[in-house]
Amino acid sequence: MTPEGPSAFQSPEEVPEPPALLQRERIINLAAEDKSKAIKELVDLLARHPAVTDSDELFRAVQQRERDMSTAMGCGCAMPHAKVASVRDFIMAVGLSRKGIPFEADDGTPAHIVVLIAGPLSGPFEGQRRYLKILGQVSAVLADDARREGILTAMTADAVYEAFKDVR
Repeated sequence: MTPEGPSAFQSPEEVPEPPALLQRERIINLAAEDKSKAIKELVDLLARHPAVTDSDELFRAVQQRERDMSTAMGCGCAMPHAKVASVRDFIMAVGLSRKGIPFEADDGTPAHIVVLIAGPLSGPFEGQRRYLKILGQVSAVLADDARREGILTAMTADAVYEAFKDVR
């Protein structure tokens, strides 16, 4: 039997790109005025998707992550996240709060943009690599002053979606 060699591998252009993690129906204006309720609103939103099989487990994991260390990034943004067995694939939701929600940011600013990211407890390397990539992509969107301002002034879910559409 002869090895097929490098030509047997798919070239980068043949490898399909994963779908966007955010869909327009997972972008909301938050009614919550505190961190726990904001997280619950976003978890409940994700629970409508078949990738999430146990929203209570996800909520508890995100709450524990917040107790361990706040996911507030400063500049009006927070990125709560967790990986749990009851989430089958990476998924995210975005909540906006015009008033702002106290999220224990180092700079003291309330969060106006809250991005919840959930993922599966998958393989030790590949799953973790994708998780870190997603966190980095979302952080880059939120750290960009122009995109962050665009999200804050967005009047439609489409406008918010455009800022995050390349997160995969």
